[in-house]
Amino acid sequence: MDTRNRTPIQFYNCRQCTKGQLVSLPLTINTEGTIIPKWPLPPFTTKKDFNHAIISPGFIELQINGALGFHFVHLKDQESYQRGVKTLTRNLPSKGVTCFYPTVPTVAQGVFHDVSPFLKPHDGAGQAAVLGAHVWGPFLAPSKAGAHDRSKMHLPVTTTLETFYSTPNLVDSIRLITLAPELPGALNHIKTLTEEYGIHVSMGHSAATLLQSHRRSNSSPPEGDGIYPGHAQVPFNQVKAGNKVTIEGTETLIGTCIGLDECERNLMEWAGIKLQEAPTPWDWKIVADWRLEVGKKGDFVILEHDGTVKETWVLGEQVFNGVLKWNDSASF
Repeated sequence: MDTRNRTPIQFYNCRQCTKGQLVSLPLTINTEGTIIPKWPLPPFTTKKDFNHAIISPGFIELQINGALGFHFVHLKDQESYQRGVKTLTRNLPSKGVTCFYPTVPTVAQGVFHDVSPFLKPHDGAGQAAVLGAHVWGPFLAPSKAGAHDRSKMHLPVTTTLETFYSTPNLVDSIRLITLAPELPGALNHIKTLTEEYGIHVSMGHSAATLLQSHRRSNSSPPEGDGIYPGHAQVPFNQVKAGNKVTIEGTETLIGTCIGLDECERNLMEWAGIKLQEAPTPWDWKIVADWRLEVGKKGDFVILEHDGTVKETWVLGEQVFNGVLKWNDSASF
């Protein structure tokens, strides 16, 4: 993001969602989009009155397979693919999303090779940041395939990371991989991914026992299976009822067509928690940079008391002001 013409900015008269509490503190962001101490202010700092607004850390979309008619495995040509990615970066802030991991499910090796170069981490003015590709598979448990294609799954012990994903994609594009840790060779892959490539690893579509799931590398965080918005590019007919998507003729869940803002509101209602408790980031390194703390990114959302998104800011710049309307009938 070009910051050459920016000045530092301090947002005052606001209430921050911090560690489950509403804290009345100003939020100061430098020209690079990083949160800095509230005092002393740098020269030429602009001040903005937020009129008692509630602000929370920006929402981070860990898994999204596509939206608005675009899917991350549909590569017809370079121009249309890049246009599809750009459409999501422009529209996701309307759901409070300030950054996201474009997600590629279990597909043929060639598809991984083709699309990953377009999913490198990048940001730009007026949009959510792309954090890099999140790939599901091919190292998933066939017995827990769900809506993924079993015929395209591999055993880690017989398939190297470099062969399947390619070394350039591991170095430049892929930032998160979901796999089944109980598969033969999986622990070695986890070690290589985390220690050699700096890639985060999550657990999903797994038949691991409790003991097996706790034998993972210390650098491999636990992860739920199928708990984020999105559905796989599946080789089955799909049925959408409300926000629920299943394989036709079954109750096998593919995913859900729902934005993170609605997820937050559901969490508040179903768990009986307050607004300031819902957006608190967990203690996983992959989301640690998005707290409202000094040294972190200046990404935040202004919320109504019911959790509705009013405004979204990325690196201290407004990218959504309540005008853009998301097409809620679109499939994730």
